[in-house]
Amino acid sequence: MMQIVRAGRKRIEYLENMRIRTRLWLLMLLFGIAVAVNILALVWLARSVFSSLQVIERVRVRQVVAIEMHATLRNAEAALYRYQLEGEAGFAAQFDDQIASFGASVAKYQSLVSSPDELRWTNELKQTQQDAAALGKELIRLHDKQSSDLNALFITHAQLSDLLLDQLAPTRNLDVDLKPAVDGMNADAREMLLAVTAYVAAPDERTRGRYSEASISFQQHLAQARRVSNGDAELSGVTEIAAVFPGVQNLGAQLISDRDRQQALFARFFATIFQSAQRVIVGQIQPLEARKLAQAQQDLELAVGSAILVSLVVPISMTVIAAIIAARLARGMNQNILALLRGADRVAAGNLEQPVQIRTTDELKRLAEAFNNMMTDLATRERRLKARLAELETLRQVMLQITSTLDLNQVLDTIATSVLGLVEASSVQIFTRDDDAADLRLATTTGANGTIAPPRPDSLIAVVAATGQPHVLNAGIQEPLFQAGDTFNWHAPSTAAFPMKLGEQVLGVLRISSMARRTFTREDVRILNLLTDQAAVALGNARLYKSLSEREERVRMLMQKLAQIQDEERRLIGLDLHDGLTQLIISANMHLNTLDSMIAQSAEPSARRELGQSRTLLQHAIDEARRVIAELRPTAVEDWGLADGLRRFVLEVGAAEGWRCETAINLDGVELSAPAEHAIFRIAQEALSNARKHAATDWLRVRLQPDYGDLVLTVQDSGRGFDFAASAAEADHVGLISMRERARMLGGVCEITSQPGQGTSICVRVPLSALQRRTDEQ
Repeated sequence: MMQIVRAGRKRIEYLENMRIRTRLWLLMLLFGIAVAVNILALVWLARSVFSSLQVIERVRVRQVVAIEMHATLRNAEAALYRYQLEGEAGFAAQFDDQIASFGASVAKYQSLVSSPDELRWTNELKQTQQDAAALGKELIRLHDKQSSDLNALFITHAQLSDLLLDQLAPTRNLDVDLKPAVDGMNADAREMLLAVTAYVAAPDERTRGRYSEASISFQQHLAQARRVSNGDAELSGVTEIAAVFPGVQNLGAQLISDRDRQQALFARFFATIFQSAQRVIVGQIQPLEARKLAQAQQDLELAVGSAILVSLVVPISMTVIAAIIAARLARGMNQNILALLRGADRVAAGNLEQPVQIRTTDELKRLAEAFNNMMTDLATRERRLKARLAELETLRQVMLQITSTLDLNQVLDTIATSVLGLVEASSVQIFTRDDDAADLRLATTTGANGTIAPPRPDSLIAVVAATGQPHVLNAGIQEPLFQAGDTFNWHAPSTAAFPMKLGEQVLGVLRISSMARRTFTREDVRILNLLTDQAAVALGNARLYKSLSEREERVRMLMQKLAQIQDEERRLIGLDLHDGLTQLIISANMHLNTLDSMIAQSAEPSARRELGQSRTLLQHAIDEARRVIAELRPTAVEDWGLADGLRRFVLEVGAAEGWRCETAINLDGVELSAPAEHAIFRIAQEALSNARKHAATDWLRVRLQPDYGDLVLTVQDSGRGFDFAASAAEADHVGLISMRERARMLGGVCEITSQPGQGTSICVRVPLSALQRRTDEQ
């Protein structure tokens, strides 16, 4: 029984301690109801919006299809009209394409509609397509027939004119009676031709009357010619003219009739397209889609308004209820919260000694107890943190000093000076070893008087270097390692040595001695371990920087020497070709010339042709050898200087290759050394050689000018170009590698830009200051 009573009391105490939580759960329940109602409203709104958007999308698609149908009809009309005017076959094909596109749009529209009215409109549009296609084909056929009849009319008129000129014209000056008839027929025939062509271009009743009058007049003059004709020749000519004239008359009448029918068909075609475009598309389809769109917008607005109304009413109601509960809860929590806030203010002000006092028995009591425990823990941690921050700030300052330079000696001096002030040491020595040496040597010392001897094999320095572990000797004068040699005379109560390790490699040893303190604390050892680790990294970086600088300098000198050797070898090869192979080829050519003159009359024609081809090939070999020698031994720079020499070289190569060359070379006020001029000329020579071999261009531009402290050489062509990204991975681009290496040797860069079909641009940019510095070194 007592157990049940105790359990009941515990339950009552628990519920009393949970008063705030219960009210908070009630607030959360109200908030959940509001959220659920809002979610349901949003779901309904989303469904409504999705449905409206689907309707709007279908309306948009049908509107687009209607616009496409209207546009294709207009395009078909324009294509047919232009075909009637210009007669190009492309416009007829365009008309067929537009009619086909209109049919496809009609089929697409039919797949999107379902109402009887829309299906009826679709059938009307299909009928419009069929009628327009039929009328267009008939108009195209009439136009083609019209062109054919016009050609036939011109031919028949030409025959008639020839008959008038050839058969009857010789009698004009002799027969005064026949001459007026012949002249009248000739004028009437021209008038008939002009009337027909004018009527075809622009139908007019007056033009038709002109044609009829000219036809009647021609027949009258033909009858007059029959009456006054004398002799068989004149009668034969009149008979032939009478036979040809009906052809001219019939073709003219047919052309006028076809033109009338063409005009009627074109008017019917326009009426068909206008009726479909205006009555069906513009008058029926588009207004219907606009009404559907307006209805969808109204539905969407209704859904949005309803969702907003529900989303406002329910949250406001829940908010009012929650505000009543929160107000009653706030009244009970106000004093306790204020007490906690005052405690938080004291903590923020740094007062961690005065605890927070709470008189209630709810959750705030437990919160106050936790807050007081936190204040106690914060006071302890604050003391530790201040000590650690001071330590880290000191280490940060030391590391900033160590890493501020990559010079090896400055790094070592900075490490020694920083350690001297960090742990209040009397002296600091740093012993280092070279990469290929095992013995340690004194690299730097601070605070020590006199000469520091090299470490003995059994000394503290040697032990630390061998083991890679730090050694701390407090009261070091009593330590065995302190008894060796001169260390006994230092009178230092404590000393320590720390290895400077990079990975597993010991780069050196840092030794610290103190006259003022008898021991190094655990914190001192930890700080010095951190410092020596960072110092080892800085020492390794400084060594790597020094090694890299020396290696780059050796590579640069080797590249310069290699370039000089290559130029010298090219010069020697050029001399050998000039004095040896070229002379032999020239001598052989002279012998062939002599042989040609000796057998010019006696040899067979085939032998003389073979001999001529041999002379031509040998002359080509001589020209190619001279070009190769000129490239191997360029003398333009030595003879004319870089500016004039490069300009002459570009023009010579351009003239030989048939290029249009543009040069912009200006070195006024720029003084370059002979090696620099030679290297720049070689780069330009290599660029022109690549253009000659690979570019297939007819235009080339070379620019050499100073630009904001740099000397810029640009060689640009309009040739076939190449895929530079794909070619960069290939290993056989010796010319490109040579240009880049020469630019790099001068302290500059070589940028190559190219795309297939868009030419190639090679830009070399070398600082003038770097040129001067390189010149001084050479």
